[in-house]
Amino acid sequence: MSDITRLEFFGDADDTIKYKNTSISNSIDIFGAEARYDEQCKRLLSYKEILAWILKECTSEYKEYDIHTIMGCIGKDVSVSKVAVHQFERVVNEDTEDGSVTEGLVKYDIKFTAITPNDETIQLIINVENQNKYSPGYPLIKRGIYYACRLISAEHGTVFTDEEYGKIVKVYTIWVCTDNFETNVSAITEFSFEKKDIFGTSNRIMKKNYDLATVIIIRLPKDPDNQESALIRMLTYLLSHKFSVEKRKEVLSRDYNIGMQEVYKEVDSMSGLGEAVYQEGIEKGIEKGIEKGREEGIQALIIDNIEEGFSKEKIILKLQRRFSLTKEQSEKYYQRFSK
Repeated sequence: MSDITRLEFFGDADDTIKYKNTSISNSIDIFGAEARYDEQCKRLLSYKEILAWILKECTSEYKEYDIHTIMGCIGKDVSVSKVAVHQFERVVNEDTEDGSVTEGLVKYDIKFTAITPNDETIQLIINVENQNKYSPGYPLIKRGIYYACRLISAEHGTVFTDEEYGKIVKVYTIWVCTDNFETNVSAITEFSFEKKDIFGTSNRIMKKNYDLATVIIIRLPKDPDNQESALIRMLTYLLSHKFSVEKRKEVLSRDYNIGMQEVYKEVDSMSGLGEAVYQEGIEKGIEKGIEKGREEGIQALIIDNIEEGFSKEKIILKLQRRFSLTKEQSEKYYQRFSK
């Protein structure tokens, strides 16, 4: 930590994140409602009051401290969708527009540095990810481990150089999963390094030298009340659109002492986007249902006409007339359903 300039990263607890006024408006033409809702979630999670709650409930370094003290430990370098995961493929600077999908880069949702408030001051590098699918087609924990490894490898040249591996600082990657809003399953799960003596006992290896990477996965439920975890209840009210804006503000203010007007403005904006995502989901479901019904009708026509002895050419013509298909489309359906 001695080679890291503390003043460069850390400021007063009242520091707030400044966003470009055009970041949301410019993204409307690029993103659909779901992507804009995801972007809004990232912004909400990036406020220091919210990050302080996450650190207090999820990390051993901050459990014993109050929210205001933890806020003072969070650096001024909080970035939202700016730092590339694959940092060596392209340099992303502070002028890179938030949430750009045209560049094809994978970026950390939220990345920042923090120090611990105890006497032995250490620095942490923390990544918080908003994840709308707990099962995105691969094990989420593997992606979390990969992100943690990338965070550590990125320290070379910034935190340490050459073979100064003793200067490596601990990283956290924390995943907030919001796809569980339809169920009441909730959990906070930690994955970290542990020492295991297979033969003999080694007391010379200090925990701080191997406890360098932790992945935490948070699953939010449909019903935030009656939850034992204060963090799960807070995040659910913060991010779910299932409750009125007034109710969400009331809970956040009364139970968590969150009074930042910037947070409430984001809550107002996200409420409309959340409803749009919900309606978009319904419309997609209807569209899929219509398409499925159409294909079932095409399949039935082909099978019935084959059984009645009609020729392929006759069936192709029927498909073109009845379902407004081109000849090529009709032939593809015939090949698919005539087997």
